[in-house]
Parts: sequence; C-alpha cells; structure tokens
Amino acid sequence: MKPDAADHVKRGVALLEESDFAGACTAFRAAVELSPGVSAHHVNLAYALQQAGEEAAAVPHLRQAASLDPSSFDAHYMLGGALERLPDLLGAAEHLRRAIALQPAFEPAHADLCRVLSLAGDTEAARGAITAAIALNPENADFHHYLGNLCMTESDAPAALESYERAIALRPAFAQVHANMGWAHHALKRFDEAIDSYERALAIDPSLAEAHLKTGLTRKAQRRLDDADTALQRAVDLQPDNAEALNHLGIVQQERGQLDSAIQNYRRAIALRPELPGGYANLGLALYEQGDVVEAIVTYRKGLAIKPIAEMHDNLATALQKRGLVDEAIEHYHLAIALQPDNLNTRCNLAAALAEGGEPQQAIAAYRQILELHPRHMVAHSNLLLSLSVDERCSPAEYLAEARRFDSKLATNKSEFDRPDDIGRRRLRIGFVSGDLRGHPVGYFLEGVLRCLDLTQFELFAYPTIAKHDELTARIRPLFAGWRLLKGLDDAAAAKAIRADGIDILLDLAGHSGENRLPLFGLRPAPVQVSWLGYFASTGVSAIDYVLADDVCVPPGSEQFFTERVWRLPETRLCFTPPAEGSTPEVTALPALRNGHITFGCFQRLPKINDAVLDVWGRVFAALPNARLLLQSHQTGRPLYAEQISARLEAAGISRDRATVRGPAPRDSYLESYGEVDIVLDTFPYTGGTTTCEALWMGVPTITLTGESMIARQGVAMMSAARLPDWVAADAGQYVGKAVAFGTAVDELAQLRATLRQRIQGTPLFDIQLFAHRLGAALTGIWREHAVHKASHHQVLRRDASSRSDAIGQSAGR
Repeated sequence: MKPDAADHVKRGVALLEESDFAGACTAFRAAVELSPGVSAHHVNLAYALQQAGEEAAAVPHLRQAASLDPSSFDAHYMLGGALERLPDLLGAAEHLRRAIALQPAFEPAHADLCRVLSLAGDTEAARGAITAAIALNPENADFHHYLGNLCMTESDAPAALESYERAIALRPAFAQVHANMGWAHHALKRFDEAIDSYERALAIDPSLAEAHLKTGLTRKAQRRLDDADTALQRAVDLQPDNAEALNHLGIVQQERGQLDSAIQNYRRAIALRPELPGGYANLGLALYEQGDVVEAIVTYRKGLAIKPIAEMHDNLATALQKRGLVDEAIEHYHLAIALQPDNLNTRCNLAAALAEGGEPQQAIAAYRQILELHPRHMVAHSNLLLSLSVDERCSPAEYLAEARRFDSKLATNKSEFDRPDDIGRRRLRIGFVSGDLRGHPVGYFLEGVLRCLDLTQFELFAYPTIAKHDELTARIRPLFAGWRLLKGLDDAAAAKAIRADGIDILLDLAGHSGENRLPLFGLRPAPVQVSWLGYFASTGVSAIDYVLADDVCVPPGSEQFFTERVWRLPETRLCFTPPAEGSTPEVTALPALRNGHITFGCFQRLPKINDAVLDVWGRVFAALPNARLLLQSHQTGRPLYAEQISARLEAAGISRDRATVRGPAPRDSYLESYGEVDIVLDTFPYTGGTTTCEALWMGVPTITLTGESMIARQGVAMMSAARLPDWVAADAGQYVGKAVAFGTAVDELAQLRATLRQRIQGTPLFDIQLFAHRLGAALTGIWREHAVHKASHHQVLRRDASSRSDAIGQSAGR
C-alpha cells in the first residue's frame, strides 16, 4: 500500500526532529504533490525549506498556503517573516497585520510588525503598531524595547531612554536593551554613562557582539583609540562576517596610522557588503594615504558604480588631482557639488584644483566666496593665503592684513608654562609638526639636517598630521625620541598631547600649505613656537613667536610684513639633502656640445608659469633662435594641459618645434632629465625651491629673478647660498640678458657643469653639518631669549604684586 499524504507529513515531522532538513523537504514535497490543495502541507514544506537554507523557495509555498486558507495564522505570520528577509517590507507588513488580526494575543507578531514598518521608514505606522501592542500588554519588555528603538530612529534619545528603562525594569537581564541604552547615552554625548551600560550588557552576555561594537564606537568618540581598537576587534572575533564592525575597526586603525591593517579590514567589509555605506570611500582614502593613488582611483570608481555619492566624487577628484589629472578632477568636484551643493569642503577642493589648473584668480574668488558663506572655514582661509602669497597682484601689506584676519578666528590659550630654566642641565625638546615627513620637498630638506643635529643638546619629537609614510619616513623616524600621529586628534587633544611631551620649541613646517595644523598653534601647546621650512610668508598666527629666515629672503627692513619675529640664520634658511649615494644619476656632459644648440629647462608646476614668465621667456627665445625648451611637470602628463601650455608657449613666440612638453616621472628618471638641459629658467614671483637644488646637484645652474616677497626671493637666496650670485637677475631685462649671455658661452657653461656638483657640496646650501650647527645655535638662542623674557616678565609681575600688596596694607593701616 502506497503512503498517503498524512504518512509523508508524519515522516517529514520525524525528519525535522532529527535535523534532516533535506529529507524533511522531500517528505513534505511528496505530501504537497499528493494533496496540493491543503494549505498546511505548503506551510510544512516552506518551514522545512527555510531550515534547509532555501528561503526564496519557501515564499511561493507560503503564498499558496495563504491563498488556499486565508484564515491560516501560520501562513501569514511565516510569510511576513520570509518577505522581510527578501526584503519586501511592505508585503511583510501586510501579512503580519493579517496574522495579528487572526491572533491578536500573539505578542511576537506585534513586535515584528513594528520592526518591519520602522525598517520601511513608516515611523508613524510603526509607532501606532507598538503603541497598540503596549496597550495590549504593558508588561512586555520587548514592546518597550522596540518603542525605544523607534525613538532612536527619530533621534529622540531621551524618550528612547525612558522606554529602555521600562524594559529593564521588566527584565533586568535584558542584555540587548542595556547595549541600546548605552547607544542612547552616546547620542547625548554622555560617553561615561554609555560605557557603563555596555559593561552591564556584557556582564550579562559577554558574547554580545553589538555591545562590543558600540563600545568601540564610543571609545572612538572619546579619542581612546587603543580601547576602541580592542573593543572592535572583539566584535569582529565574535562576528567575523560583521561588515559594519570591520569597517569601523578599519577607521580606528587608519586613525592610528595602521594603514595595512585598515586596508585589509575595509576589503573584508566590502567583500561582505559591497553596498556598505562609506566602505569604498574609506578604502580609497586609506590607499590614498598609503601613497597608492592609482588603486585609490580604481576603488572610488568601483564605489561610484554602485552608488554615486558626493563624498566619493570628492575623494576621487582629490586622487585624480594628485595624479595631475586636474581637468577630470574638476569634473568630479562639480558632480559632487551637484549632489551636495552646500558642501563647502568640496567647493574648497574645487578652488584648489582651479589654482593648480592655472586659474589662480578664479581660485582666489572661490575661496573668498566660501569665507563669505562660512567665515570660520579655516582650510579655505589657509588656501586663500597660500594663493595670495604667490599672487603678483597681492602686495605684502595686503597679504599680511588677510593673515591677521585668519589669526583673529583662532582659539587661544593664554596660560603660562611653568617650567624650570634648566637649559644647562638637560636637552631641549624640539617638536616638528608636518604632513610632509616623507618623500616631499620638506622631507628632502629636513632629512640630512635631522641626522646632523647634536642629539646631546636636543631631543626630537615628530607630530605628523597625516598617516602617509614611505622610505624617507622609515629613514628619519628612528631619529625622533617620540612619534605621535595627530590625525584623528582635534586641536585641543593634540595640544594636550604635545604639552604632555614637555616640548620646549614647537616648529611648524607647513604654514598655510596642505595638511597644516595652524589652529593647533593658537592653543600654544609649547612655550616657544616657530615657523620654518615649508612656507614662505608670515602665517599671521600671533601665537607663533618666530620665523626662521635669512638676510637674503627677508632683507633687513622687511620685518614689518611678518607677525612673527624674524630670526635670521647665517646665509641660508634652507639646506638641501642630496639623493642618497648610489640612487642619483651621474652628471652628464653639457648637452649643447652634442646638440649644437642650447636647451633651457623648467621642471616646475604649471601654475607657476604665468603670463609674465612666458613674456620674458619669449624674449629669450627671440634672441636665441636655435634654442630649445624642455618642460616637464606633474600637470603636463595630461594631454589637455600639455596642449594648453604648448599653445601658450607658441603665443609667447616659442614654437611647438622648439618646445618638448613631458609628463611626470619617478624621481630617479626625473633627475636623469637634467642630462638633456643646459640651463634652467626659473619662474617668478613663485620661484623654484627643490627643483633649483636638484638642478644644481645635476650640474645645471638656474637663472632666477629677484623680487620683493620671501617666496620671490627664494631663488636669489638659494643661488647666493650656492655661491652663484651671477645667475641672479635684478629685473626682467637682466634675466633675458643673462640667459642670452650664458646660453652663448658654451665652453664656460660646459666647464661649470663638469665641476658644479663638487663645488656646491661645500656651500651653505648643501653643507648639512654646518647648517645643522647653525640651526641648533638658533634654537638654543631662541630658547635663551625666551627664558630672559620670561624672567623679566615674572619680575615685573612680582613688582606689580608687591606694589598692590603694599597698597592694600597701607589702606588697612589707615
């Protein structure tokens, strides 16, 4: 006798009890085939399919069951749950409502309906559902829990806490509610109370991954990054497939400078949830900070293919700009602004791209517009000052007035430092704040100096503002007694950390250039603060006491254009560290000897090549009809910009057949390019710095034009320090004359080239030992002057206090 449907159902139930879900599916499917019109058979098969992990296959059978028997509570309730997981939230809500209508006393259905409606964004209906449930049974802790969660989605943390407290009163050991209560405290910035709640949750259930996750987020908000890392790592250990926990762990590791680990966790998070909010943006940013800009661009493009969001367009544009793809970067900045018109940071980035793309006046106008909308946008104000510092239309007095406006917005700390003047008994602690402690012009000038500073007199501390690092970073890091990453610390926390290190003199190496932390200096984390190396004008920050300069770049009488006191180093404010031995090309013979014509070169950024520069160059080439030009920069790797500069050169009289325009190259290949150049033509008023030194090292002198500002005199300062004053022009006419004279004296030029590297090694611009000695003497002198001023100030205060005391005593005597 063949088994009937009832037999198959009986066997299916037995197999379910044995956890043989595949067998149960087979048995229940046989029952359905024999009696397809029985609703219960479809419900049984759907349940077995769900247990077997075939959620999608269960849905048609539940729909059939509900159709066959509209009064089946099980069919509607199970279908509601299955549709929620699809997700079909509106469909889920419909069937949950039908289930509640059939069995109003079944309390889990009320909680499920509230959750589904909340997930669907219908908070009004969700509130109605859970309010009705509470009226049905006010003693159900789950109902109060869900009402609290609903309040949190409405950003009403105080109301959420009331509901959570009611749930805890009904069920004290409700671990999830304790964790959610902690998150409500977090929303109210009551971080200590939040931690207490998480700890209560974990005391009840140590395996509650969500409590560890939220602990990590609160510790991150407290800037306790070590504790945040520990908590988030525990959450990941408990739930290795929790993409949110992996993403947040990556964020904390990135802020701690652990970029490799952060990138690994971002990749894991994205693999689990490709649509994870912020996932691709975070991964791209970490790759960018690590220096892998190409991979960052690929990552941002993948993220944008999933969902076009403003932040991703902004980040992609920044990476494209870094690669010299400025025109494409500008396109993505515009796309970001179209999605988020009120994002002033993106507008600020767009302005920077305009400046780099050769539109400095547009950039200046854009920064001013941002500051009109948001006067305290400090990045825009710094960028404006950076642009003005190299704008030939902006006088030193106008620049200084704008710099003072920047200072007026800074928070200040007037507290006194009470430290013993024990300069003779201990080393001075010197701090360096910079985002460029790596393969960057600042790093190239700093590396050798750090190695030669007298560490019996000085103890060095580094405060990098970003997590980027490379081979140069690895070489200099051991020279520092302390290395503290400031990224992720606000100004108050960073100032507190620097004070805790007992820094005596804090050096700012950025000024208003990128990744600066000038507002930090306004809080005066060190008793003496100095601007040096990475900027070429006054910062305007009144809390910065000194600027290190020299007599050439800041001639006597021009101190009025600085808020800082000018402390002049002998002969030069800069000393270049040549490339390491074995990693630098040899100097070649003069190219003109084999070419039969002179080749001028310029390796600077395109924005420096303004119309005035092109006009003077055109006069040089008119006087030397056989001369050629090699132009190579970061921006000229982009065909659009290569074409633009070629057209501008042609308009200035330098035809295309006389100019070679190339894109960027790695440093070793770039240095080899000097083997094709006889003379470098400097730009003005924004003169060369690193490129001038690198050219000299490769045997190529630079013709430079002196100017009024510190940056406009950088070229003359360098050539003077290299003992090559004849290469400095006082005006445009002399610049042309020198270019023609040197360009026709081929034999003398060849002799200079053959001996130049050897000659400059003993000059102040390249003598690192001498410069380090002079810098050390300057730092010691600055500290002594500070100590004298402090002692004098305290003596005045004591006299004033004594006078006041005497006056009080006399008054009392009368």
